[in-house]
Amino acid sequence: MDDDNKEIIKEIIDIKINSKLLKNVLSLYKDLKIDQLKLVFFQDRMEIKITDPAHVEMIYSTIENALCEEYHFDLEIKNEKLDENSKIEIGIDLEKIFNALKNCKKDDLFIFHYNGIVEPDYFTITTNNFIQKIGKCTLDNFPDFKIPELNFRANFNISTDQLHEFLKRSENISDYLTIKTTSNNVLLHSEGDTDKIDLNADVNSLRSYSEHKSNYSIDYMITAITGLKRLFKDIEIKLASDYPISLTGDLQFLKVLILIAPRIERD
Repeated sequence: MDDDNKEIIKEIIDIKINSKLLKNVLSLYKDLKIDQLKLVFFQDRMEIKITDPAHVEMIYSTIENALCEEYHFDLEIKNEKLDENSKIEIGIDLEKIFNALKNCKKDDLFIFHYNGIVEPDYFTITTNNFIQKIGKCTLDNFPDFKIPELNFRANFNISTDQLHEFLKRSENISDYLTIKTTSNNVLLHSEGDTDKIDLNADVNSLRSYSEHKSNYSIDYMITAITGLKRLFKDIEIKLASDYPISLTGDLQFLKVLILIAPRIERD
C-alpha cells in the first residue's frame, strides 16, 4: 500500500534524552553546515542519515531507546501489522533545536513530543521548563538513499585525540592528507609548498591486505573528527586505495558512521 493511502490511527513519539548527548550528536550535522534533518523513529531506536550538499560526506547515526531516559513509540495503521521497519519520520530545523539546547546544562533533559493525529504539523520540545512548539519541515527536502556497500581493504582503531592533533597540525600546511597502510603500520602524511608533517600512528587491530594509500580533504576530516571526538575516545577507520574512508564510533546504544569521498589526483 502506498504511504499516502495508509490510514494512520495513532502516531505518537515521546522521548526524554540527555541534552548534552543529543547536542553532541546533532553537532555532527550542524558542523557540516546542514540546516534541516529528518529524524526517523523506530520502535527501538532513532536514526539520522544525510549527505552534505556537495555529496562528499555522509553521516549516519543511531541512538537506541536504551540510551534515553524515556522512549515511547506508538504507531497504529489501519489493517497493517507493525514490524521492525515501521517508522515515524519528522523533519526538523536544526538551528531551532540548537537554540533550545544552548542553555542546557550537562545533566538537563531534552523532552520531545509529537502527536501526528492531534497536531500533524508541529512537535513540542521542553528544556529547562520552557515548552516550545515548532513547525515540522517538509520531508520533500530529504530524498531517501541507501548506505553504499563498500569493499574496504584495510581497517584499524585509532584514538580521536591522536587523529585530531595531527589534523590540527596539518590544516595550515595543506588542504589534504594522505593515509597509507601496510601490513604492520599506518602512516599519516600532509605536505604543502614548504612544509610537511608525518605521523606513524599508534593504532590497534590493524588489518591491511597489501599496501593501500588514499587522499582526503583536511577540511572534511577535521570537521568529522572534531565531532566524533566529543562522543568517542576511539574510532574504527576503514579504507582502500583511492577509496572512500569510513569513520565509525560505536558505544553501547550509540553508533555513528561517517563516509568521506577520496580526493583523486588528476593527471
